[in-house]
Amino acid sequence: MRKAPHRREAFRVDDGKLHIDYRFVRDIDDSNALFKAILKWMYVVDRLHTGVDITNDGGITTCALCYVYRTKDDGCIGCPVRVASGCSYCHDTPYLDYLRANNIHERLMAANAQLEFLRKVRDG
Repeated sequence: MRKAPHRREAFRVDDGKLHIDYRFVRDIDDSNALFKAILKWMYVVDRLHTGVDITNDGGITTCALCYVYRTKDDGCIGCPVRVASGCSYCHDTPYLDYLRANNIHERLMAANAQLEFLRKVRDG
């Protein structure tokens, strides 16, 4: 059996959309979801920094935290991002700035801010 992919292999970008390798998500649980969410945003920042524009980050399909905590009924109960921001669905986080960004420069700035936000959540 193949082992889970390294961060670089876990994601790919096709036509501006971020995709995730299924092996990266199969072992996600509440003990590693934040770590894997940080890996996603490290990848996004790295790709944007090298000029690969990611206009669609994949949303809940590429977010390890959403994979564990998001359901349509409970609004992210238990998600560390919700605990830190006080809001469901990543409202009041830099992620919304990423979604609203109009160009690669704005996306890079918002992605960096989201990455730093997640690191602060991790570090308490």
